[in-house]
Amino acid sequence: MAKTGLVRTKRHYDEDFALAAPAVPATYPTRELLTAYDAAFRRRFNQPAPIVPGKDGNLAKQLLTRYTLADLTQWIEVFFGLADAFIRKSGYPFAVFAANVGKCITHGKQAQLNDTTLTELQASQQFMAKLNGPSRG
Repeated sequence: MAKTGLVRTKRHYDEDFALAAPAVPATYPTRELLTAYDAAFRRRFNQPAPIVPGKDGNLAKQLLTRYTLADLTQWIEVFFGLADAFIRKSGYPFAVFAANVGKCITHGKQAQLNDTTLTELQASQQFMAKLNGPSRG
């Protein structure tokens, strides 16, 4: 290395380190997903969720490559509302949630459709009532 006559100060080394340091992610989606699962479990059972760090962390990471955190968080709520005997008997572990995401998606969509259908039915009934006018008795 050739000498340039410049003296490297601590500030120079700090600047070099800051440039070489990897960017720290602003959020940790895997942790956020497991935290959302734990919160839903606590609301349901008043106990912390039985999260297995390595296993459940990897499952969460795999789910996050396919789905958004917002969608998964919504489906966690659906998961705890499912009336499935296998899920109840298994104790609602995260691994069973991961294996049943498809069921949560379809139940969540069905609930949205049911809400939409109910709203449309009520609007239709109100319209028909206005159309027919007050009943004559």
